[in-house]
Amino acid sequence: MTRHILRCRERRVAEASDLLGLDLPRSAYGTASHADRHALWLGPDEWLILAPEPFAATADVWAAIGASFVEVSDRQVALQLSGAGADTCLAGGCPLDLALPAFPIGACARTVFHKAEIIVWRTGSSRFQVEIGRSFAPYVTRLLSQQVQRGRSLAVPT
Repeated sequence: MTRHILRCRERRVAEASDLLGLDLPRSAYGTASHADRHALWLGPDEWLILAPEPFAATADVWAAIGASFVEVSDRQVALQLSGAGADTCLAGGCPLDLALPAFPIGACARTVFHKAEIIVWRTGSSRFQVEIGRSFAPYVTRLLSQQVQRGRSLAVPT
């Protein structure tokens, strides 16, 4: 997956959505998907965009609508965490309430896991994608692996 950070003012969200081919979410915990592209709301003017291929729009096109679109694919990796108790496993180092009613399927948030900044995205009832900075991957993986030994499953970084 390619990863991009989009920064865009509210009045230009419709234009940015057109360039991406999906409607950007506009509220906390919001996500949007179309085909194999995903937009995760990180803040009032910030989204993480995930896609299998680079986008055709150039920096000039984004600048023309007053937006910034920066590729961060080399900066971060994703871990897939799944299985019964996956939410409890993450909650051991994360201040968010990750129980299903409080953090439903599709929800995402930027938060911390112990001392590492992460983006957690619930992709199923007992499945999460955790986006982390590449340099923090061994640290987060080691901490999660301690929980995995108690019956959870964890995939390798992608």
